[in-house]
Amino acid sequence: MSEWAEILASFDTLNHIEGFLSTFRYADWRGAYDSKGIHGLIGEFFSCIVALNCWTIRVHRHAGWSGDQIEDLLFHFGVRIWGRGFSKNDYSFYVKERQARWAEYVLLCQGVPVTSRLYDPRNCEYAKRRAPSRD
Repeated sequence: MSEWAEILASFDTLNHIEGFLSTFRYADWRGAYDSKGIHGLIGEFFSCIVALNCWTIRVHRHAGWSGDQIEDLLFHFGVRIWGRGFSKNDYSFYVKERQARWAEYVLLCQGVPVTSRLYDPRNCEYAKRRAPSRD
């Protein structure tokens, strides 16, 4: 059944459109302009097109956390997610690249099993210093 759900989800056109548009919505337009002017804006635009200004996080689906709980947790700590998806074993979503380190830290500190390549591998050590809690 899970494989059928994955197949159907891949045809969710609205989610793909929302993900693409949100990459532009959450882009760092001000930072790009402040650092390089019009060239920074052009660079940020092309980064949006190929999703270079966001980071994909994957978390284990069968570890006691729902997608809604993960989204609520990150939202509570100021992180917006978009481009949600899932596979047989993982949930996946995008965060702003400039928030990737923070989002990853929050997830690891709360005991959410991140399965994607870590943005900052030091977050594993930082998270071990904190006990998981679901405040």
